[in-house]
Amino acid sequence: MKERRWIAAFAAEGVLCAGLTLLLNGSAAADAGLMAFPFAQIGAGLRALSLMGGVRNVLAIMLYAAVSLLPAGLLAAVCRKRKPVAEDGLLLLMSVTLFGTLWAAVNPAWLAQRWFAGKTLGLPMLGGLLYAEVIAYAILRLLRTAGAANARALRRYVRWVLAAIATVLVYAAFGSSLRELLASLTQLREGNSANMPQIWNTGAVPSLLWTQATLAIRYLIDAASALLGVGVILEALRLLAAQDGGDPVQASECASRIAERSAQTLRFTLLAGLAVNLVQVLLARQLRSIALNVSLPLGTVALCLAALLLARLMQENRKLREDNDLFI
Repeated sequence: MKERRWIAAFAAEGVLCAGLTLLLNGSAAADAGLMAFPFAQIGAGLRALSLMGGVRNVLAIMLYAAVSLLPAGLLAAVCRKRKPVAEDGLLLLMSVTLFGTLWAAVNPAWLAQRWFAGKTLGLPMLGGLLYAEVIAYAILRLLRTAGAANARALRRYVRWVLAAIATVLVYAAFGSSLRELLASLTQLREGNSANMPQIWNTGAVPSLLWTQATLAIRYLIDAASALLGVGVILEALRLLAAQDGGDPVQASECASRIAERSAQTLRFTLLAGLAVNLVQVLLARQLRSIALNVSLPLGTVALCLAALLLARLMQENRKLREDNDLFI
């Protein structure tokens, strides 16, 4: 049941990322627009409420202060439960950053006049800073709590870390990679719009079709590699669930499937990247844009290698325990 919820969550993320990417396509600040979410929307709502004047203006100010003080309120709640530690200071920094980010969202004219980045990139820069602070706080808290955690708690932490990695991979497949494809297609079309012969009626292949197809294939390979990495993570989540349930047989089966899927993902990533480079070499005369990449999706490769090695280690440890039991 939990597995279905993970799959549904990742599928919803993929649809959302693809929708936002297509919606922001053509904008010079497509990446920045994602970083400004949801601060731009909150700021627009507060501004509209404030412009109504009177009591609504006071209400807008109160809401602005309440939202900005949320991280500080979390710090106050944390201090009641335990002694504050060094990384908790980031919560105060988040409140300060949130005050500035929402102020910039409510007053876009001020942002354009006072900051070199202007309202196009200024708000996304502030939003990106706030996201970086949240990520830093989460990782530092994880490092501190993991040091004193028992086995079940460690599995819970690993589960959330794996879920975060899968979230990044889904974004890579339906967000960043798709955006890169759309940008490449737009650049290709604009750069060759003055030199596109009309040869549909001659039976010849249109001049940009091979290049467009190559770009699309490269995107599909990148997206498939990321999604295969998500499949490896889902198997790892099943393994953790089996260990929580005390089922060594199912855990061993999950470890075998992790090793198999990791190996398949590595083979696909390496061979597909080689194949698309080979296709570009063979079609070099027909292509208007060539990118012979020797780089690899290191995140997916590292994940699969780590999963493969850990799965094989678990299998060997279980085999060793079984041999020792037979010997005794």
